Amino acid sequence: MLRNIMVWRYKTVSLSSAVSSLISDGANNFGKLISLQIPDVREFQNQKIKEEFKLLSQKLEG
Repeated sequence: MLRNIMVWRYKTVSLSSAVSSLISDGANNFGKLISLQIPDVREFQNQKIKEEFKLLSQKLEG
């Protein structure tokens, strides 16, 4: 019985440590994601591509 309690306690501590690491990693990744910047949007220079994009957008809008 004492052995089972010790095993359960060990597993609980191990899982708690793993959860803590996951939370820390998630916070670090979120911080990196927030720091990313969207590049400047460039307008289409090719008139044909611009027209095709416009048609596709109209189809998607319904």
